[in-house]
Amino acid sequence: MDDTRSTLDYYQADISTKKHPDELRAWWFKGLVLYDAFKVKFESRTTNLEKKQDILTFRFARDEQLGPFRVDLKDDYKFAWSGLPSTVQFATKEAPYGFLLLSPAWVASQSKTVGVNLRSFVEGGGKWPIGGGDKNQLKSILEQIEDKQLRDRLSDLLSPLFG
Repeated sequence: MDDTRSTLDYYQADISTKKHPDELRAWWFKGLVLYDAFKVKFESRTTNLEKKQDILTFRFARDEQLGPFRVDLKDDYKFAWSGLPSTVQFATKEAPYGFLLLSPAWVASQSKTVGVNLRSFVEGGGKWPIGGGDKNQLKSILEQIEDKQLRDRLSDLLSPLFG
């Protein structure tokens, strides 16, 4: 699972769930919010309209003995990103593995609760969108700019931020 990456190309990303976590190779890096990508195994999803909840129950693919964990997908963007590039919300029994983007606050809180550093389960590709210090992210940004002068100038400005 160590070679997971992010991609700006929707068509190269794994936007559907998979039978096995090793089949998840790239998550879609699409916007400007700060979440980390995790490979997770779907367990259940419970919607309660009266309480206005949409509870996703899952386990981390890197250690399925931990958990289960729960997060409310409805309005709780401070903990989890419920739409794409997260994919676990589309899981089926046949393909229970997907990506779930979780906030550092949720990860820190749950790490304390279970006594395990869940940050160690973060998949490659950096934070969504930009993982500070990740030179591959800088390269991805610069590849999108056709104007060489502008690209060089932006590289000069951003390079110190990416180590």
